[in-house]
Amino acid sequence: MSLAAPGFFELCPRVEITHFGAFTGQNRWSRFDVGIIIGREQPPPESIECLARALYADAPRPTLNFGGEYVTATRQYEPGGTRWADFDAHPDPAVNEIWR
Repeated sequence: MSLAAPGFFELCPRVEITHFGAFTGQNRWSRFDVGIIIGREQPPPESIECLARALYADAPRPTLNFGGEYVTATRQYEPGGTRWADFDAHPDPAVNEIWR
């Protein structure tokens, strides 16, 4: 495995691996026929809670639940599917909607 560019690893002439957050705004993979993306950006819970404070400051709703940590939730892989997976979610549904 050789380092093709900072943050990018070329496994063979047409296979590269990079960190999920490192490819935003780049077109270096336009020559590839297939892209497989695994993972997602997941900011710290405190960051989402700060954003929620700003977004819901004037909202007529009960106090938001700011626990400073994620909880494990389960959801289907695809609508109507039979496979389920665990994922991190914020315990407050309104806060969870911001970054889902």
